Amino acid sequence: MSLKTLRRTAFALALGTAGSAQAGALLDLYAQALSNDKTLQAAAYQRDATLEARPQALAALLPQLSGQGTYTVNENTQSYSTARFGSPMPETITQDTKTEDTSVSLSLTQAVFDWAAFTRLKQSDKQLALAETSYQAARQDLILRTAQAYFNVLTAAETLRAAEAQNNAISRQLEQSKQRFEVGLSAITDVQDAQARFDLAVAQQLQAESALFSARRALTQITGAAENKIIAVREDLPLAGPDPLTPATWADAARDANLAVLAAQLGKTIADDEVRIARARHLPTVSLQAGYSDTSGDLTVDGNKSPTSSDGTQIQAILNVPIFAGGAIQSGVRSALATSGQRLAEYDNAVRTAERSAGDAYQ
Repeated sequence: MSLKTLRRTAFALALGTAGSAQAGALLDLYAQALSNDKTLQAAAYQRDATLEARPQALAALLPQLSGQGTYTVNENTQSYSTARFGSPMPETITQDTKTEDTSVSLSLTQAVFDWAAFTRLKQSDKQLALAETSYQAARQDLILRTAQAYFNVLTAAETLRAAEAQNNAISRQLEQSKQRFEVGLSAITDVQDAQARFDLAVAQQLQAESALFSARRALTQITGAAENKIIAVREDLPLAGPDPLTPATWADAARDANLAVLAAQLGKTIADDEVRIARARHLPTVSLQAGYSDTSGDLTVDGNKSPTSSDGTQIQAILNVPIFAGGAIQSGVRSALATSGQRLAEYDNAVRTAERSAGDAYQ
């Protein structure tokens, strides 16, 4: 069962209890929710951020080019004594030296063998799949939240109507009790009992009004609209049962296509990749590096200035062999293994939860 089919099925179940006019109103509200629901927008931004995992992983395997420019001024004064022939006293000689250098260099590095980087590139595809699955789960959740909020408003409105009707009926009973007491046909306790029931009905009506206001605000939070079109359910509405009428089929569909199960499964495979990445840090890495530098400047000795210049290129292969990192690599492997075990447990729990939820929903 595809993700698109799951979304259509979920919304069809929500619309199955609605007439054509009500279904249209609910679909309009869902369209507003798609554009304005902040929970779905946050999920979309999270997905977009995760989509950058692949270009970031690929960048580690592409050439890395860097440039550097320096300007250096070095001044040095050197004094020393020397004895001249025929002079009884040594003579002190001072020499002033000044160098000014401007240097520009470029460095190009290309990874040749880096197993951790290769594994992370493969892992990025699974991260993209997990991000899309999580976003689709958020869309599916929006379908259910919209339908639930819509029917909560209907339920609250019906509860308020019932409370108003009960309030009116008890109000008439209270008036009758007072009239009967005034002509001596009933005791004061009958009036007090009717008054207590009326006070309770008023409190229940106020509670129902508050619940309706809260339900409308909850729907507004999802759709972003100040006013939402609500149509009551027809009383002659037919209710369809699950199709097919086999609970095992629904359990199988939940186990194979439930978005929470798919996300947990992807999380487990990503955790397994993290174990391979952690172990790959034991392996050597090989890279090629090419560099070019150009230096020019002036050398001044006792006021005599002479220009200087030099340039050069170099190409080298770099082999990096990890020998000992204080136990960090081994600790990283153990941490990745523990996380992999956690993701496996979460996957098994997601499967059991999906099967149980499907069975409960079927019943």
